[in-house]
Amino acid sequence: MGRRGMREARSKLLPLLAAAAVIGGVLTVSDLRRAAASCRSLYEMDVRALEVEAEMEYHLDESRRTLLYALATADPNEQLPYMDQTRANDALVAGSLNQLRASYGKIIPATSLDAFARRWSLYRARRDAVIARILVDSMEVSMAHDQLEGNVAFQAALEELRGIRALLRQHAGRQVELVSGILLRWTIETGIFAAALGGIIWALLRARRERNRVLADLRRSNGALADARYQEQCRAAILEMVSKREALPETLEAVAGLVPGIAPGAGAGIWLDTGGVLRLKASAGVDERTLEAVKRVESVDELHGGNTGPVSLIRDAAGVLMGALRIFHPRWVHFPEHSLVEITQLASLAVENQRLYERLAFQAQHDLLTNLPNRLLFHDRLEQAIHLAYRHASRTAVVWIDLDRYKQINDTLGHAAGDEVLREVAHRLTGLVRESDTVSRLGGDEFAVVLGEIGCIADAERVAVKIRDTLSAPFFAAGHEIRTSASCGISVYPDHGTDAAMLLRNADLAMYSAKRAGRNSYQIFAPHFGESLARRLELERELGRAIPAGELRLAYQALMDRGGRVQALEALLRWNHAKMGPVPPAEFIPIAEESGLIYALGEFVIRQACRDGLRFLEDGFLKGRIAVNVSPRQLLRPDFSAMVERVLEETGYPGERLELEVTENVFMNNLDLVVGQIDSLRELGVSFAIDDFGTGYSSLNLLRRLPVDSVKIDRCFIETLEDGDGGCGTLVRGIIALAHNMQLRVVAEGVETERQFRLLQAMNCDLSQGFLLHRPMPPDALIAALGAAAPEQLEGCKAS
Repeated sequence: MGRRGMREARSKLLPLLAAAAVIGGVLTVSDLRRAAASCRSLYEMDVRALEVEAEMEYHLDESRRTLLYALATADPNEQLPYMDQTRANDALVAGSLNQLRASYGKIIPATSLDAFARRWSLYRARRDAVIARILVDSMEVSMAHDQLEGNVAFQAALEELRGIRALLRQHAGRQVELVSGILLRWTIETGIFAAALGGIIWALLRARRERNRVLADLRRSNGALADARYQEQCRAAILEMVSKREALPETLEAVAGLVPGIAPGAGAGIWLDTGGVLRLKASAGVDERTLEAVKRVESVDELHGGNTGPVSLIRDAAGVLMGALRIFHPRWVHFPEHSLVEITQLASLAVENQRLYERLAFQAQHDLLTNLPNRLLFHDRLEQAIHLAYRHASRTAVVWIDLDRYKQINDTLGHAAGDEVLREVAHRLTGLVRESDTVSRLGGDEFAVVLGEIGCIADAERVAVKIRDTLSAPFFAAGHEIRTSASCGISVYPDHGTDAAMLLRNADLAMYSAKRAGRNSYQIFAPHFGESLARRLELERELGRAIPAGELRLAYQALMDRGGRVQALEALLRWNHAKMGPVPPAEFIPIAEESGLIYALGEFVIRQACRDGLRFLEDGFLKGRIAVNVSPRQLLRPDFSAMVERVLEETGYPGERLELEVTENVFMNNLDLVVGQIDSLRELGVSFAIDDFGTGYSSLNLLRRLPVDSVKIDRCFIETLEDGDGGCGTLVRGIIALAHNMQLRVVAEGVETERQFRLLQAMNCDLSQGFLLHRPMPPDALIAALGAAAPEQLEGCKAS
């Protein structure tokens, strides 16, 4: 009941009290007590109903406030307590509503309570949808959904509650009239003694004082609620600034501005950590002279000096210090602890959101391993360099860099060592170029450099030479000395393209040309490179379907002893494409190795050789082994020995009839892994040979440690064998003698003349292989050719 209602009550009660003084002797003391009790009961019911309604409104606002706090918090772990508090306030609202129904159902129509219940239920449903969106959508989407639907439903529920308040106030007015009628009736019917009049007056005054006290409390509560609503609006505005990624200083100014609103006379400053130093970024309610001494401090402790207010640390979700908040206020002003926590959380949210955005922006444009620009930023820098070159009539070059044999490093030493090599490559490349140039990691082991505003193509060539030489120096990673090299491709604006995409494509083509030319070199783009790449891409695509299409076959070449007898066979892979015709192994094997198809091809060759070997054994003419070439990349796979063992078991081919040929290079940087694989297979009877012996890097000491059974002298030494001492005769004779001393068998490859064969016989070479003795044949042709020859003497068996 308001002040106007109280004045009306007094004006109605005064005539009644005057009449009661005249006829008060008629009533008994008990009747007077019942009348006073009735008056007190009517007023107490009116006041209590208003208190319940005020409590319900407070719980509504608390439920809304905790939802906004959940929206303001980015960490899901911090959101859950606010969500729980929201639902706890829901229970309090429901309790107040039930109390109104139970105690004041006769005062408030059920339709009004039901209307509020429906509005509140609708808001809760929309609020729960917002909470669900917090978990699956971005904060911006959740806040937008809350503004569009949740806030509208909340205001509707609040409007219904205000209608209930109006009904209570109307009822209070009617109660005054009812009390007036009761007193009038009591006055007329019973009369009131002068003493009873004093008692009634005392009861009314006491009720008035109590009511005034309750109304004062309500006014204070409403004032606090209004302040809370204002602060909540400010917090919501700050959250909106955070979601829209407005400038951080402006957002922090708004955060600091909350302090004077909470405690008049107080102010605040916010400092952020910048490289180990705290710098003032925002302030509110503090004069410049006070802040001058602490605009830049080395530690948080310096912020406490001469300050009566608290200092709160601003940390991120991981607990890392990001800054500090200091409250400035006179000694007689108290700043609430919970408000300090809330304001610190808002500042933390603003700073962490800004840093997260900056970090995401950096990650979107940089390679995380090397911190170099990624392909996206590199493309943008290249376009800028092209614009500058066009404006200044100069040139811009792109140098595409691909590390040679980098996958072997990963396969052998692990990805940690490979990552260390990539970081060192990035460091070396950055130190080679100018600050105005851009070094980028495009992905994997591919890097690129933009050389802006160069004078001529020769300038780019000089940089490519420096890159080649720098990356040829040893790397040290995972306790190993690693040697690699780089293949570089160069394209120049405007000579080789006028846009970024074309320059990148042409530099890539030039790099592939450098790889095909032997690696550790560079190539300048030429138009015919595109045709070579198209051929390579087509072969790579077709090679993937060659096995299921049945286009791959094995041919076998016989290995002859000094008497011309067949002692072993070598399996050679052939590809006869349905449209392109025969594709040379020298063309498709490197493609298989680079694309990773070599693993499937290698298993196919071993499996097919074992199947054909069983057939040769059944026909009774195979006395020795079948040799199969193994790529270094196959042997470096940890599951290689298990694959060979599985193939032998599935095909039933005896392991002692299988020989695997590997090159010397596979033992470089991989000795322990390779020896482990070989030892595992030798237990199954599989033998090993070093192929192309003499062209790699094996030392005599290394050769003694290798668990191999034979060496195959490369054809480059056999080609000049018949030239006498001017050729490689002495070298070949030395290799044969060395191998025999180490109990190794020697095979000579590429024997094509009678003189070469006779010289090898004289040098006691164990086996010879070449077109002179036997050409590679499919299994059926081989069986027919060998079956037509004498069983023991096959000398002179040649394919036309």
